[in-house]
Amino acid sequence: EAVADGLLQAVNAWSLVPSVEMLCWICSVVGEYLKPAQATEVFAAFAGHPMFDVYVQNGNWTLFRRGEDRRLHSTDNAHKGTVELCHFNRYSSNPDGAVVQASAGWPSIQTLSEHDIDDSYVHADAGSYGSFKLNNVHAELRRAYVAHVIRCVDEGDDILHRALDIA
Repeated sequence: EAVADGLLQAVNAWSLVPSVEMLCWICSVVGEYLKPAQATEVFAAFAGHPMFDVYVQNGNWTLFRRGEDRRLHSTDNAHKGTVELCHFNRYSSNPDGAVVQASAGWPSIQTLSEHDIDDSYVHADAGSYGSFKLNNVHAELRRAYVAHVIRCVDEGDDILHRALDIA
């Protein structure tokens, strides 16, 4: 009970998105130590936190990587279609958001190394959306949530419906 309460308080108090390592650790604690009903409440806290809101934008996108000169260079890796974006700080004047997923798996965030993710940006050719870093926090959170829903199947309809309602 105390672990679940502490995790709920932590998630609700975040002002910065956690690192992927921290999120994976939290999700492992949620999956291994909490009862399904408690874990569902933690996932509901993630879903209710505005920092994890995702929206879809359609456009022409280009992937840039930071070179050895620390400048961003186009990778000739372009994408026409939708991307899922997240603004981690809606009150900031600069775009400190992230591309969390794209149609047809572009860029395939899950297959990039942490170094490539840290040194990459996606820019909308239209220029109206700004530049966004790549981030796989949402991918890890989705993976943990799916594992949680599968775990809830064995727990009965009420817990399963609650877990599915937060999606």
